[in-house]
Amino acid sequence: MLGWLKFKSYFNWSMRHQNPGIQARNFHLLWVILRSFLVLLLITIPVMVYAFVLYQNTNVEHYINYTSDHQPIWYYLHLPNGKVMKPLLWLGFGFLIFAFGLMIFFKPFVSGKTATTTKYVFVGIITVVIVVAFLFFALSQYKYSQFQDFFYYEIHSTGDKQEWAQGLAKSFRDNYVNGISTYNWQATAVVWWVLIVQIMVVFAMIVGLQNAVYDHQFVNEETPQKELETFEQIMIMDRFSRRISNLFRNNEHNVSIFMSVVAGLIIIPNLIYAILYTTPGTNLNALVSWSYKLPRFLKDNLDQAPLNDLQGIESSYYGSLFVIGSFPLICLGLTISTLFFFLAALFRGKHLSNKLFILETTLLLIYLLLLISVMFVAKIYMHRLQSYWNAPVTGPNGTTTRAINFFTILKTSMKSDEADSDFNQLIHHFKISGLMNSHGFEMEWLSGSSIIGEAVISYSFVIGAFVIISYDIVKLTHERNVITKKANGNKTLN
Repeated sequence: MLGWLKFKSYFNWSMRHQNPGIQARNFHLLWVILRSFLVLLLITIPVMVYAFVLYQNTNVEHYINYTSDHQPIWYYLHLPNGKVMKPLLWLGFGFLIFAFGLMIFFKPFVSGKTATTTKYVFVGIITVVIVVAFLFFALSQYKYSQFQDFFYYEIHSTGDKQEWAQGLAKSFRDNYVNGISTYNWQATAVVWWVLIVQIMVVFAMIVGLQNAVYDHQFVNEETPQKELETFEQIMIMDRFSRRISNLFRNNEHNVSIFMSVVAGLIIIPNLIYAILYTTPGTNLNALVSWSYKLPRFLKDNLDQAPLNDLQGIESSYYGSLFVIGSFPLICLGLTISTLFFFLAALFRGKHLSNKLFILETTLLLIYLLLLISVMFVAKIYMHRLQSYWNAPVTGPNGTTTRAINFFTILKTSMKSDEADSDFNQLIHHFKISGLMNSHGFEMEWLSGSSIIGEAVISYSFVIGAFVIISYDIVKLTHERNVITKKANGNKTLN
């Protein structure tokens, strides 16, 4: 019985209270959670549209159910397992429903008799559950987008097919009525950009929940930080001097500014790189398409001549599409989203929890180091691919680059004399950009040793900056502890 009463005390469902301040806080918590529900529903709308597209597209069912010698098409080609698209989608909905359930208990839990740190942990659990839900949604859409690329290739590749692909290719072409594909979805890169936006919105929403846990509009007690500010204002009477002093004071506000600047200097170059390699028409984007997508699709052609010179591209030496094209965007999104906490700290610095501030700082450091590492690996692989396609080979037209030799053979193989030929349709959808430059091509970024230099500078800058930030946080924590002990001592004397 005592255990039940203790557990019950952790939750406060009542809204009315004799103290107007507490009652106002209860209604404020209710408004915050209702607003969060609305935000989540809004950013889930694209997922609901995707669910409709997934279940209405008959080509997906043909793709999933098609077999040759009792083997699915992804047994023969490097394609996504069609049977996981729907389970991934429903796993996402399961986590999202669980998140909604946790949010129902937000107001009762936050206004109950629970330690502030525990309340922040509760908000952290909600964050993780929501982010996992949208990751599952994105993975399902990512696999659908890969299927969509393969579908587009099949309907514009009308040559003779391998026996195990003939039935599926015919089915796709029959369903491509009047050159229209009704159930198009986002390209693979767009899926991850949308995920970045969704995660950013989620983190902004979570900052609102964190604010609600300890909102200064409803907290009237004197804090040690307020005593410290009052003391400083007495000592610094001159207004101009006070403003100059505020710029160099050791507090969460200034530390947050410093961390935001540090993170921004790392994020911006990598954001530019991510935009370049996900934008159709750039050499970076062409490298992704023609190194990882088309060579795999072309294996269902009866004529394998175009692929004879591309055997080495499947080596682990050239990485994987997920590592080069998708994982960097996920890391970029998480890093940008973490900055919302520090931007919020610029407005509520004096009411931050020390433990929460340290936790968020640690997470930002981890994300920045992960972002630098993942982008470094992706750029190195891109540089290797550039060297691979620019390598000289002997072909029908003499010694040319591997890229020109490949496209020359592919064009001949696809009998591409007409303006609307298969070859022209493919290079219109999967753009080749500068890959057919007779003197080779350069990707729109640093290459070779410059990539290593960029990574070394980034690592050194981040580690050095966070050593300074760590010292400031330790010093700030010490100052708060001193003020707290002094305040507690004064209360005891009184």
